[in-house]
Amino acid sequence: AAGDPPSLLVAYDDRAQHWDQGGRMLVNLQAFVGDPIWGFNAEEQADFYQAFWQQGTAYLQDGRGGVSSRQLSIPLHRSELVLFYNQTWATELRYKELPVTPFALRSQVCGAARSDRSVEEAGLGGLMLSTLPASTPGREILLQPEQLLGWIAAFGGQVSLPDGAGYQFNTPEAQRALEFLKDLKHDGCVYLSGSPTPADEFAARKGLLYQASTAELPVIKEAFEQIDSQDEWVMLPFPTANGAAGVVAYGPSLIIPQSGRLQELAAWTLLEWLVYPPNQAR
Repeated sequence: AAGDPPSLLVAYDDRAQHWDQGGRMLVNLQAFVGDPIWGFNAEEQADFYQAFWQQGTAYLQDGRGGVSSRQLSIPLHRSELVLFYNQTWATELRYKELPVTPFALRSQVCGAARSDRSVEEAGLGGLMLSTLPASTPGREILLQPEQLLGWIAAFGGQVSLPDGAGYQFNTPEAQRALEFLKDLKHDGCVYLSGSPTPADEFAARKGLLYQASTAELPVIKEAFEQIDSQDEWVMLPFPTANGAAGVVAYGPSLIIPQSGRLQELAAWTLLEWLVYPPNQAR
């Protein structure tokens, strides 16, 4: 708005799509990526997960119906939404297999919710979800958007339309996902946590499965150590009917606004330095 934007931005890809305004505001990084001097060689390009790279790709449709692609961003960091699973407790409940399908997940979280619980602990032990502040405790589930995306994908749903033509939510797969969660909640197999420290509740066995981001790994590890818990836990993907792995990946990317050629090149060299693997590792 001030007419002097930063030379390099760090933001989520949905912001890049919003800022681009039909190709008038952000640099198409495809030209830099493929440059023989300044760009990435084949090995450096292959070092990025393709799914993460594609999150920064935008599609423009011309008046004739043709579609062209633009690379608006380069991934800087990603977290994944996963299911943290108390494997020790599951073994005590005599579950020998990981819950990789919706049916298996339902069986295990409902079994945990009904195992040796007092009246005061009713509703604990199953699938643990951190809800939005607007949620009514014990009554309804209001999920973060990325949480809902994970469950839609678990039932085979695809939210993005081909070639970036828009989004679709009113699908049979999305309905099955919502019905699955609603039925779990109705049967007392979901624990809605409003705690500011949900990792502590997971460590205290208030949920057999805890849906959270990999960014919480250090916090979860510390929560178990604080109470000297010997429980072993693992990370699982969302369950799917065929047992295939799936997670929701998100995180900040690097974006270059349009300015002058030399300024854009300077921003690109800093971008390259930031994503250089030894710098990332350090």
